[in-house]
Amino acid sequence: MKRLFNISQLILIGISLSITTTNINAETAKSAFIQAITTGQAELSKSNSPLNSMDLQLPVPLKKEHLLFTIQGSNTVGAQLTPNLAQGFLEILGATDIHAVNTDTNEKLVVGKYQRENQQTLLKIAIAAHGSSTGFKGLLNGKADIAAASRPIKSKEKVLLNTRHKSFDGPKEIVLGIDGLAIIIHPNNSLNSLTLTQLEKIFTGRITSWKTLNGSSKLIHVKSRDKKSGTYDTFKHLVLRKKKLISNAVRFESNNSLSESVSRDIDAIGFVPLASIYDAKAVSISDTTSASDVTFPGILPSELTVATEDYPLSRRLYFYRSSNPKYPGVVDAFLSYAESNSGQEQVKHSGFVSQQIYALPSDLEDKSAWWRLNLNIRFQKDTSNLDTKANADVQRLVAFLSNKDHNFSQIQFVGYSNPTNSKRDHSPLSRLRAQNVRWALRNIGVKNRIKTVAGSSVFVADPNSIRKEKNRRVEVWVQ
Repeated sequence: MKRLFNISQLILIGISLSITTTNINAETAKSAFIQAITTGQAELSKSNSPLNSMDLQLPVPLKKEHLLFTIQGSNTVGAQLTPNLAQGFLEILGATDIHAVNTDTNEKLVVGKYQRENQQTLLKIAIAAHGSSTGFKGLLNGKADIAAASRPIKSKEKVLLNTRHKSFDGPKEIVLGIDGLAIIIHPNNSLNSLTLTQLEKIFTGRITSWKTLNGSSKLIHVKSRDKKSGTYDTFKHLVLRKKKLISNAVRFESNNSLSESVSRDIDAIGFVPLASIYDAKAVSISDTTSASDVTFPGILPSELTVATEDYPLSRRLYFYRSSNPKYPGVVDAFLSYAESNSGQEQVKHSGFVSQQIYALPSDLEDKSAWWRLNLNIRFQKDTSNLDTKANADVQRLVAFLSNKDHNFSQIQFVGYSNPTNSKRDHSPLSRLRAQNVRWALRNIGVKNRIKTVAGSSVFVADPNSIRKEKNRRVEVWVQ
C-alpha cells in the first residue's frame, strides 16, 4: 500500500485508528462494536518522529523565547481544543514543562522548554479565541499563522486573501473534527423535540411563549452567541438564514457561559456545541421546513449522528493556514499533527467527534451481516468531486481496511442524490458519486472487492431545505 502522508515532513505516525464508544439510542449495540483497531501502519510508529529532530528554523544561537506561530479565530475551537493540540504538539517536539498561561479574556499562551544541544529556549504558541471571523482577519492582516473556524471560509474572505497574497486557491483548509450545534433547554423542561421551522420562529420572535411547545404560558428566554462567533454564524446559516435574531436575545461570547445560563433558567433556550451542553438538556431536531408536506423524524445530537453529519445541526471544525507563516515547516507539521491519530485523540478528549473510524453491524445476530462505518463521504457543492474531509477520510479508510485484524471480504459504497425532481431518475448520479469514491481508493492502492450501488430515496435532510446538500453522500459498508 502506498504511504498515506509525507512523513518526512510531518508527524503522522501511521493512522492508528482506535474505536470510540458512541451513544446510539439505548446503547445496546456498544458491545458489538469493533473493540479496537490496533495500528494503521504500525511500522511507522516504531520509527523516531521526524519532529523530534526536525529543524525548527530557529536562529542560532537560540534566543530566550520563540513564538512559533499564532492561532486566531473560533472560540469553539480555541477554548479547549486548540490549547490541547498545542500542548500535544510541543510534547512531540520534545519540549518539557508544557503549560498554558492566560494572557487576556479568551487569549492564552501555550509554552514549553526546548533544549537544543546545550542551549535552551522557551517555545510559545499564541491563541486568541474571539470568533471565526477574527481568524480570517488575522490571516488578512498577517497577525495569524493559522485561522481556527467553526464554519467554512466565506467567498468574500477568500477573495480578500487571494487579492492580498496573490493566490488563487485561498488558504489551505483542513478539517479538525465534527461538532454538533445542540439546542438546549432547562433539564426540567418537558419539551423533547423541535423542527427547524419551529427553531427559526423561536429565534426570530414569531414564537414567543412555550404555549404551543410544552403547554406553559411563560415567555421564552432566547439566549445566543455573539455576532463574531462561528457558532452563531453556523446557527444563522442553518436556522435563521436571512432573518434577524430576536432583538431581546441575551448574547454570550462564551459557549460555556451560555450553557450555564440556560441550565439555571427554566424558560430559556439556546444553542451550543456538543462539548458545551453540560447540565442543560438537548432536544432532538427534525429537518422539516414549512414548505414540506412530509415530517422527518427528529434526530438527537450524538457522537454517531454528528460523525456521519446526518444530524441537522452538525458542522465541521477547521484550521486554515496562512500563505506566509514565519516558520512554515513548523506550521505544516502542527496541521498534520492535528489530522493524525494523536491529534484526533485530542479532538475526542476536548469533547468533539474525532474522525477515527469504527464499524457497527446491521444485525447483531448475523455474523455475515454488513457493517456500517461511522462516516459519510461527501462532495464539493454541485459536483461529484470529493471535498476536503472526504479526501482525508479516504486515506483513513485505507488504513482501516489495511489493518491485519480486519478480514472484510468486500466494501460497498451506497450513493445518494438529492431528489429535486421526483420524475427524474437520480440513480446514475448516485452511482457516479459512489464510483468516484471507489476510484479514489483504487488510486491509493486498495485491492478489496468494491461494489457500488445507487441508494433508494433515504433523506437525511428535507430536499427543499438549506441542508439539501447533505442528501448527496456515499455511505460506506463492509462485510
